[in-house]
Amino acid sequence: MLRVLEGVARACFTERADGDFASRAQVESFARAHGFPVPHEARQVHGVGVIVARGPGRRHALPADALISSEGEVAVAVRTADCVPLLLADPDAGLVAAVHAGWRGLAAGVVEKTLAVLARLGARRLHAAIGPSIRACCFAVGADVAKRLAARGVPVDKREGAIFADLAAGVRAVLTRRGVHKVEDVALCTACSPRFYSWRARKETARMLALVAPLA
Repeated sequence: MLRVLEGVARACFTERADGDFASRAQVESFARAHGFPVPHEARQVHGVGVIVARGPGRRHALPADALISSEGEVAVAVRTADCVPLLLADPDAGLVAAVHAGWRGLAAGVVEKTLAVLARLGARRLHAAIGPSIRACCFAVGADVAKRLAARGVPVDKREGAIFADLAAGVRAVLTRRGVHKVEDVALCTACSPRFYSWRARKETARMLALVAPLA
């Protein structure tokens, strides 16, 4: 487990050693075992939907790729393998968010949409953590995908006859444009490292968890 946003929020990214979070039961068990409230989750669809979660944690039937909590004992989480997990927190406003930013969501503006909702809720001093995800060393894309990502400011690089995209750098670029300068990046590639699950590299269907709650 990689703990992040220390002193700002209760937050972590899981690793292979922490288990497979494809099931809701595993999510709830992990949260209880590590002192987190049972988190809210959503039906992730690689879109721009944002849920503001309240009350006891549950899995929402609504499609959404970002969840926000404004209550001290309300946690939010997303599941990823190669997509970018992004955790956000404003300790002054008591706000936290978890974002699932795959290439489709990033191209559609899921990070911008989440930041806009957070701003409306009163966020002014956000901190961010970018978790394990497929990195530019391994994320080969087609020309059409590269064009869509480049239009969103995601760096793309041609080498060895292929095009590679840097999703994590694209997330960081959005954060910087929107005034979020306190960004923690674990800088670990899910495809390169067997510490993590990867669909692209190993055709694994298991999932990691990105979990955050306001400070108690």
